[in-house]
Amino acid sequence: MKKLFTLTLLFLSLLGQWAMAQDISVNPNEGRLGEFLPVTVVGENTNFTQFSQGSQAIWVYLQQGSSTLITSYNTVVESNTEATGSFYIPANAEGGYYDLVFGDAQGFPIYASEDAFEVLLPSLVTVDPEGASRGQTLDVSLIGNNTVFTQGSITTAWFMQGSNTIYSNSVEATTDEMAIANFQIPIDAECGIYDTYVNYGANSDVTISKTGSFSVACMSQINGSVYFDENTNNEYNFGEGGVPQAKIHVMPGDFLITTDANGYYYLDVEPGDYTLTVIPPDYYTAQYPSIDITIDEMGQIESQVDFGLMAQANIHDLRVQIASDQSISEASKNYWITLKNVGTTPLNATLKVSVDPLVNIETTSISPDQFDAPTTGQELTWELEDFVGTTDIFLQAFLLEAELGTPIISKVEVLTTEEDMTPENNEEILVEEVTEVSESNEKMATSSGDILEDMVLLEDELIYTIHFQNTSDEEVSNLIIEDPIDANLDLATFEVIGASHAYIYSFKDDYSVVFEFNDINLAPSNITEHLSKGFVKYSIAPKENTPENTIVQNTGYLRFDDNEPISTNTTENTLVEMFFTSLSSLPKVDGKVRAVPNPVTDKTELILDEYDSALSQLNIYSLDGRLVRSQDLTNVQRIFIQREDLKSGAYLYEVIGSKIYTGKLVVN
Repeated sequence: MKKLFTLTLLFLSLLGQWAMAQDISVNPNEGRLGEFLPVTVVGENTNFTQFSQGSQAIWVYLQQGSSTLITSYNTVVESNTEATGSFYIPANAEGGYYDLVFGDAQGFPIYASEDAFEVLLPSLVTVDPEGASRGQTLDVSLIGNNTVFTQGSITTAWFMQGSNTIYSNSVEATTDEMAIANFQIPIDAECGIYDTYVNYGANSDVTISKTGSFSVACMSQINGSVYFDENTNNEYNFGEGGVPQAKIHVMPGDFLITTDANGYYYLDVEPGDYTLTVIPPDYYTAQYPSIDITIDEMGQIESQVDFGLMAQANIHDLRVQIASDQSISEASKNYWITLKNVGTTPLNATLKVSVDPLVNIETTSISPDQFDAPTTGQELTWELEDFVGTTDIFLQAFLLEAELGTPIISKVEVLTTEEDMTPENNEEILVEEVTEVSESNEKMATSSGDILEDMVLLEDELIYTIHFQNTSDEEVSNLIIEDPIDANLDLATFEVIGASHAYIYSFKDDYSVVFEFNDINLAPSNITEHLSKGFVKYSIAPKENTPENTIVQNTGYLRFDDNEPISTNTTENTLVEMFFTSLSSLPKVDGKVRAVPNPVTDKTELILDEYDSALSQLNIYSLDGRLVRSQDLTNVQRIFIQREDLKSGAYLYEVIGSKIYTGKLVVN
């Protein structure tokens, strides 16, 4: 029996309070360093109110040995057998068991209970990942035991090696025993083993650590940036912006790396000779596209290996795309529109979006300048002045009752008074069908040109769309999509067309693309169907000299937070030189004929961009390659297509003359 507890019992006996057995306890009966803990003291055969002399004039405290270490705040006597208050467990408290004491207004002990409360000491159990490279930005999971990360605030986390310290950019507590710290490892950080420290608590006064828990790789490094060289002096000057997601080819190894959101890159290497070559985006050139670097020894850092990009003057090029989730009768439906100015000068533009009459638009992320509801569907218009960069617009909608297989046709187009370099991507028609509920995380493959069943022309790009949805019961904070690319496709031609949320991407040395959606905060589908979904869409071309009839396959893998990866379906496409038609020996051109109007309700006119005196025939095909109509064009001055027996849906057509002019037609 501890001395103080013995004295307390002797004092109680002298007062004559022990005539009847009394017992007190506290709930909860354990606490952790740095915790502010509401407690309830419960008595048996006690008379708390006799000693209160007012509602708060009592003392409840914990003591260990001869010291009173923890005193209750704002203690209130509720009845003869119950009092409430709160303990703050200070950072310097010893671990182990404490005696509980109930005292009067002067603090003299009235009731006491031995070993009634335990203080649990915290520890840092896991640091994951356990290492990084210099220059790397990463999130580190910090898992503790008997910690209270969520109470109060975590001031910081840091790695320490002797006098060398690497502080975190931010720390976010996810549970009492887990926090996520974001670190930027300096490019000149000392290599080797570091201890990890975390500071937390209601008063930020508790510090825990784990020895030898993190390492900074001692590899050599090449780092630098890709920037817009606006004054063409081949120097990265103040005010010149970095180029995000720029691609750099590395030899030896024959692989690609990308810059971060600010245009910087970091490459860990072994000693040896390297050649880095920047791959400029369209309409940009590099004065010195390749740089040779020699790494002589481990730990060597070659910094400011920069690539300056110069813009071609007065390039006008707008691109627009539309994506959507599943079309399910009497269910929510999302549309995502992405407009990009990929040229080199600001442009005034008009963006128009037309949706199917069966679709009701409920909200838009950016209010349109005009919102009409013609008989053919709803039309929204945005007027953009001096437009540069990218604009993303989200449409929240609802699909009315419709039979399975009903076509849902939407269109997006951008208009400008300037001559566009690539007018063929200034509009896109989205043709869908009403379906039953399918997989939430799926992959779709189309083409930048025509597609016949699963066949894609070798001259065209493959376009992949990965749809994702949070079907769990909790919000998803982060999403990572890893997408292994078929070896027959050229990563140097990879380009993201659009995405529903902010992202960054990078290439892995196993020929994969990794998309990171950090802080995506994807809602559970059972809470809000609209905000549980998203997508990413990209294009990529076959490698040169790829043999005809090559089959390319693709499967994506999605990781929601720390859950196991989910695989999508596998797409499969066959690459061919041309589709087999009766007149396939003629040269084939796309984009030289337009259908006005398109989509078609009653009739449309086909207009050629160039005069052709040899016009002879018009053929219309279904998407599976079946010829559904043929018209003689001999001595015809204007080409009209009457709807007549054409069912609603999408078709391919060819106008045969000295060439074969191809296009796509949509019938409402």
